[in-house]
Amino acid sequence: MKATAKIIIETLCILVLFGTQILLAIYLQNFTLYADETLRLFPLLVSLTPVALIYLLARFAFPPLLTTALISTTLMVLSLVNNMKLALTNDPLSWSDISSTANASVIWHYLSLQHVGILLAAIVLCILALRINPYNMLSKHGIALNLTACLLIAPIALCSYSDLISQSFAVQTDKLSKKLGVYYISWDWPVNIERNGLPLHLVHTSRRAIPAEATDAQASAFTSLQAPAIADSSRPKNIIFILCEACWHDEQHFKSAFTPLANAGFKEIRSVSPVYGGATVNATFELLTGLPSAGALSGVIYQEYAPLISNSAHTLPRYLRAAGYNTTEEHNHGKQFWKRDIVSPKFGFDKFVGLEDMGQSVTINWADDEILFDHAFNELQKNRSNFMFLTTVSTHGPYPFIDDYGQGYYLSKLSHAIQRVAAFAERVKAYDNNALIMVVGDHKPALNTFFYKEGIFSKDQFETIGETNGEFTFSANSSPEIRGDVPVYIMGKDEARISQFVEKSKGKPFFCLSQLLDNDFINSGVPAYNFAKQNSICANGARMGYKAIVSLYPDWLYSLSILK
Repeated sequence: MKATAKIIIETLCILVLFGTQILLAIYLQNFTLYADETLRLFPLLVSLTPVALIYLLARFAFPPLLTTALISTTLMVLSLVNNMKLALTNDPLSWSDISSTANASVIWHYLSLQHVGILLAAIVLCILALRINPYNMLSKHGIALNLTACLLIAPIALCSYSDLISQSFAVQTDKLSKKLGVYYISWDWPVNIERNGLPLHLVHTSRRAIPAEATDAQASAFTSLQAPAIADSSRPKNIIFILCEACWHDEQHFKSAFTPLANAGFKEIRSVSPVYGGATVNATFELLTGLPSAGALSGVIYQEYAPLISNSAHTLPRYLRAAGYNTTEEHNHGKQFWKRDIVSPKFGFDKFVGLEDMGQSVTINWADDEILFDHAFNELQKNRSNFMFLTTVSTHGPYPFIDDYGQGYYLSKLSHAIQRVAAFAERVKAYDNNALIMVVGDHKPALNTFFYKEGIFSKDQFETIGETNGEFTFSANSSPEIRGDVPVYIMGKDEARISQFVEKSKGKPFFCLSQLLDNDFINSGVPAYNFAKQNSICANGARMGYKAIVSLYPDWLYSLSILK
């Protein structure tokens, strides 16, 4: 075949492949072509880079027509499967759906004659492509061009792996991705597909760390950590955790809003949240498991690992349920948000209650926390012993700039929310004076500009700064202790034990806060708590940085505690 003809065929194949993906993106993947009446041309081109990279790699083994046919039909099948899964489960396709064979048998139950017809047509198309254009070996010059193109495209197509080069490079890549509108929307996978296309979404979701399978020795060590809850007559009959959305103060800012808690008898602690501005469920994860969310797992854990979490995960609610407690999780927002409705029962809760179960509808406005607390108090009175995990929502961002940097709007929302929390605590105390209640600020509010202007975050915490919250990006070297500093308030009948706990827990991460609370008041027997206690990880004498503490939790503790 003449060189010119080869170039023409190669070019046509690439154009056909790109055209196929663009059509699939528009008609089957709901790709957002326009934003604010502007064509998203650059994001569209970026969405094609995984397809281009696969084509270039496949060309080392297959002729151009067959390569185009194989990839085009694969994209078609993946798009159809994604739509089917989304319709049946409200969850789009992810990399683990392709890479894992654990659920392969279920596919046959969903195959129709239409799907069989599409598969047969795809096979026929590939056979025809091979007959029309048999194997076309790349010349040395072609191999060199192919390799060069791969090297140029790979950093864009595989940007999720930029941290493998360096953390600094990853920060710059993330900054550029956000600026260009092609960043990974990890908290909303359907929207991620709409913004980035299915191929790039699959690359994004392929970056999910899975702890190595435990050895026999590690499994034996884990078994030795397991123990039922110790019989303890002093254990409170009602234990309530309240995860307060974006509830934060320091000594100079917003502290007056928390006066109702102090007046109700709460004592303050400072703790370290694993998240900033969002991803509340990672804070939930640490409080319920005693494991760092930034350890052997990655991303927003509920979102990334929901299918992989064991139905008998070793968590605080499961062990309290075994000790006779009714375990309830409630959140006054949509129950499917962050897949709480999936993870909650796996973590051992008898019941998960979302806003829909409280007789309310999910709207664009954040629900009043009074709805949550009224429902929770009614639930509390139904059982003799309760463990309740309540997550508020009314203080959720954004916080509009109204002649300030958002702090005025935030303070108004915060003050109202804390009044609700304090009123609920007073009702519980009147019902059961021995109840143990802990109120935890899940993370700081995303008030980047305000925090910078007020000196709460110094300039060296950021890679970039500006006049609006969106112009700030955290540096790779920003301090997790500063970024994650949040208030915690605790109240119980035994003031001496409360004071002891407050002293021991100062400045500790959430996973340590949970372990120390268990040690002083609950004695549940959760393996992760026992591991931390045996190794003195959260003891007062441990004066090491956040990242160093996280590194002390081995992969096998995650795989055996949480995963299937």
